[in-house]
Amino acid sequence: MRELAEAARVGIDACRRAVDNMHRAGVLAKVGERRVSYRNRPVALYALMQHSSAANGADNAIGLAQALQVWR
Repeated sequence: MRELAEAARVGIDACRRAVDNMHRAGVLAKVGERRVSYRNRPVALYALMQHSSAANGADNAIGLAQALQVWR
């Protein structure tokens, strides 16, 4: 969450609230976890869900970096 808040240039609480709301609305999907040096527990990894009208069997998650590019 810290890296995302820094990249978006918002506070950690605002970032946490936005990610929670986007996850609840189905815009983001949790795709994994990773260890970081500044925290004892792993942090969640999220990806933006790509909504398409045609189901092509491909993975619907695109990178969070792409979501940040769209958001800016």
